[in-house]
Amino acid sequence: MRGKSYLQIGSQCMGIAGSIMDQDFMEAYFGMRIESVDEVEILRRMEEGIYDKEEYEKALKWMRKNLKEGKDYNPKAIQKTRAEKDADWEFIAKMSIIIRDMMAGNPKLAEMGFGEEAVGRNAIAGGFQGQRQWTDHWPNCDYPEALLSSTFDYQGAREPYTLATENDILNGMGMLMMRLLTHRAQIFADVRTYWSGEATERVTGYKLTGKAAESSGIIHLLNSGAACLDASGVCTDENGNAMIIDAGMYDESEQKRFPLFFPQAQERRKSLLRRN
Repeated sequence: MRGKSYLQIGSQCMGIAGSIMDQDFMEAYFGMRIESVDEVEILRRMEEGIYDKEEYEKALKWMRKNLKEGKDYNPKAIQKTRAEKDADWEFIAKMSIIIRDMMAGNPKLAEMGFGEEAVGRNAIAGGFQGQRQWTDHWPNCDYPEALLSSTFDYQGAREPYTLATENDILNGMGMLMMRLLTHRAQIFADVRTYWSGEATERVTGYKLTGKAAESSGIIHLLNSGAACLDASGVCTDENGNAMIIDAGMYDESEQKRFPLFFPQAQERRKSLLRRN
């Protein structure tokens, strides 16, 4: 992480202490700098077409095939129409690509004539403010945060782009360190409540069994954003137990897409660049 940056998109979120930037600490302790960009940059890039259109179409197709839209619990009077919901899906697809480009750059943008935007911010991690000025008007950043923090997307296996919800740099840096130490994508979730076995049975009439009973209860993770897709419970080990996949389990060709996890892959890439 030394020599990289943390990209804050927006500013401090709702007075949350974890989203207060301490640039001196980041530079002195982690060897990282803070890069700051206003959230309006995302809208500018959307309106001016500063993103890869072909990649967007691929991302949107993948989303429509693989993602399930949840039930709309809003009162009917304020529920969005089907057309409005479809527009929101399109919005967050573009948002994901643009934030990734802002963090890491994209040579495709240079080919399109956007040389400055193509460079990126050399960000190994970042955060998005969102609340409340953005989320009171535009779709929130939960999907981009979850997707970018995962080890795969519509392009296949890849290095995660750690992106913290609410621009919470303290949790973001925790996610980054655990990602680099474990070779696994990370979860950012708010612990809302703890339910003991007794409380669960008293309120619902249901008696906890299995691991929930053995652990003396359950915790309710009402997530605020960056829960990687790896943590969906679909990935399993050889015994069928749910797990978060270790990037080392990918084959050698896929490991080349994880340069921070596998320095030897990064060195091979540097060697090829020097030859060219």
